[in-house]
Amino acid sequence: MAVLFKQVGKQWSKIGFTEVIMDNLAPQWVKQFDVQYNFEVREQYKIEIYDVDDFDNIQAFDKHDHVGGLEFSLHEVVTQRDQTLERPLVNAQRGEGKNGIIKITGEEKKAGNSQELIMKPRVSLGVSG
Repeated sequence: MAVLFKQVGKQWSKIGFTEVIMDNLAPQWVKQFDVQYNFEVREQYKIEIYDVDDFDNIQAFDKHDHVGGLEFSLHEVVTQRDQTLERPLVNAQRGEGKNGIIKITGEEKKAGNSQELIMKPRVSLGVSG
């Protein structure tokens, strides 16, 4: 499962999470995240990947195995070739980026007078290291 957070001040606010995909080292989530996007403002997000162990308490993240995560700005996604940010998945417990690769693909769209970015996360786990 992937969980998206937005930094608000010094706190992280949960935006949402994907569905759980069982026993898959390269999950293809259906869930996408629609977020407001303002090119002039640097907004920080982070995505955390969990191996879900307790299906009765999906949002109790401390009950799941934390696989890794990535902090990024929307600006980083939008300015990448094909609007795809690709980085090593960092395991916060070990401080390493050797658990796999995360790709976040963005697609800009107009929403009335504002701009939105649709983010779609992808993960490939099991990178040697």
